[in-house]
Amino acid sequence: MKQDKMESNLENKILISIVVPCYNAKEDLLVEALKSIREQSYKSFEIIVIDDGSAEEYHNILVKHIDRENERLITIDKSGVSEARNIGIQEARGDYICFIDADDLVSSDFLSRAVFYQQLTDADFIIGGVEQHQDRSEIKCSTLRNQTIYQLYNASDLALLVPHFIGSKFMICFPGGYISRGPVARLIRKGLANKIGFDKTITIGEDLVWNQRILREEIRVCVVKECWYHYWSNPESKTHKQDDFIFFELEKQIYALWDILDTEETMVYKSLIEHHFESLHTCWDLCLSKLKKKDKKKYRETAEYIYKSKIWEAICCKRTYKISTMKRKIVILLCRMRGYFFLLAMKDLLQRIIMKRQAVKKSESQIW
Repeated sequence: MKQDKMESNLENKILISIVVPCYNAKEDLLVEALKSIREQSYKSFEIIVIDDGSAEEYHNILVKHIDRENERLITIDKSGVSEARNIGIQEARGDYICFIDADDLVSSDFLSRAVFYQQLTDADFIIGGVEQHQDRSEIKCSTLRNQTIYQLYNASDLALLVPHFIGSKFMICFPGGYISRGPVARLIRKGLANKIGFDKTITIGEDLVWNQRILREEIRVCVVKECWYHYWSNPESKTHKQDDFIFFELEKQIYALWDILDTEETMVYKSLIEHHFESLHTCWDLCLSKLKKKDKKKYRETAEYIYKSKIWEAICCKRTYKISTMKRKIVILLCRMRGYFFLLAMKDLLQRIIMKRQAVKKSESQIW
């Protein structure tokens, strides 16, 4: 009750710059995203839409809808989402910046809640929760406030957050949401955003690297277990499409993490190795499993490259084996024998068999 009263007394003194990178954004999704932003209960904000080289028909959609006094459309040549966000940071006039994707939605009190916690804690980086949706029609932009919990991390405590942002499992979760590893559901102080920026040479996981670079700074971070952002798992997004060169892009991200992180810390090291396995799994799903069927020569060449990489070396080394669970040790032994991708292939085969049997049972039950 006291918290709600304090929030209602918030003055719109802090200007928030909302950066929305766009590339060939579909009109219906863009309109919904803009609507959720425009309906914020906190009114001191500007919207900066960065058109990252969209085709003319999509650019015209942006021109049509970005039409209010506090909204700007900036068009650049195709440069990738990292550079689009960097341009947004440069153009921002606000005290704090937040990033919203053009096909996602935010709760109507996202900004008011984030600003409330900023004023309560004087944090440089405020992180809220995300709710993931498979079905866009089920999204309801209401904030979850039941038993809201926040934690303030000073500079000396930030290492505690590192494993969450690189491990294979989300460690900070709550009913109805989780703390994302991306750049969304956050407010970041303008000066800090300018200093860190996004690495435009990294095209996969650039936001993960961005978070880790922020956590290396002497700052205050406030983590709020409250859902502010609604992420739609778009089946047409890049992360769901085949990519024969995905390992080379994942490699850039992983090497950047090795440069940033203190891998002498066991928890950090274990989390990084888990991230390596997660990356290999992604590589299998979006690359190797497809190549194995259609281009065996390229499959062997890509697999051989992976086997000789420093990532594979880290997975198979003595230190990794020593600190691993028994289950993980068995997997590492398979990796040393170059049998990991065979294991994933068998796992996929088993899943297909199970799904086929379930489909047969379902059809039989419908007949009866």
